[in-house]
Amino acid sequence: MPRGAVLWSWSALLAVALTLPFATVCLADDVQPQPGWKVDSRSGDVAIFYQDNAQAHARAYQAVGDVDGPPNAVYAVVTDVPAHPRFMPFTTEAAIVQRVSPLEVIAYEVINPPLISRRDAYFRIVLTPGSSPTTVWKSAWTALPDFQPERSGYVRLHIAEGSWLFEPLDGGARTRVTYTSLTNVGGTVPGWMANMSSASVMRKMYGAIRKRVKELGPAPATP
Repeated sequence: MPRGAVLWSWSALLAVALTLPFATVCLADDVQPQPGWKVDSRSGDVAIFYQDNAQAHARAYQAVGDVDGPPNAVYAVVTDVPAHPRFMPFTTEAAIVQRVSPLEVIAYEVINPPLISRRDAYFRIVLTPGSSPTTVWKSAWTALPDFQPERSGYVRLHIAEGSWLFEPLDGGARTRVTYTSLTNVGGTVPGWMANMSSASVMRKMYGAIRKRVKELGPAPATP
């Protein structure tokens, strides 16, 4: 059983822009958007795309960046929900609250970004581990806003879904990580604020994942 289940960082849609210097590990200019997506921004280490979703009253984002480490190691870091407060931006609480099956869990997370109130969410997370470090690994999530009653002082996320995709590069020595998320942050946060901060916070998230992968080193080849 993997060490939990993912998230994401819907915090990327909530926070005020924060920029950290990162080493260049992927040629973002070479990454092209999929049909229907537009370029938000590019840097040496992450390419970010977007598309507006009128039904959700929100903007979906897709980030693509490379990580020095095999897919199973990156997957293990991202899907370790209980560890998210140690390295994921603005995450203050995270737990697996129910194990539905070996590859499906219910998770709970809280983020506390600057300038706005705390957000929390329950998620159904489906895990798709690969068979080896040279295969594709994946996790996907969908918000379960009514799983438990809302907590006083928190804004519950009602619309939040997305996925992580981990594809092997260089024979599995490195990983191309694609993060896709559609989140309506709720509350009274204006759309322009959420959109303005997304790119820099997603880069911060990728930087945190790279650092964590380097710290933990190799992971088991099978789930």
